[in-house]
Amino acid sequence: MKTIEQLINETTLLFMWTEKKAKKCKQLYKVDLSQIIKIGGLDEEGYKLTFYPENNISNMVITKTKLFKCMRGEILSDGTNTIQKIF
Repeated sequence: MKTIEQLINETTLLFMWTEKKAKKCKQLYKVDLSQIIKIGGLDEEGYKLTFYPENNISNMVITKTKLFKCMRGEILSDGTNTIQKIF
């Protein structure tokens, strides 16, 4: 049986967001498990995301809660940003 960390490490997420001019942008991210970070203002732990497939660190983060929801197949949306696990 795989650990949570192994499952997270295999997770690639597709982030979609809409800009002010209604242009849809899509970006692939992979979770960076090298360190758990505190996400300011939320008092929650999370992870940095790396651009996929380049593996360069981005300025994006995801909370553990949102990550686990995505791993279960939930599509998270706040009206502007959509986070969805693609594989």
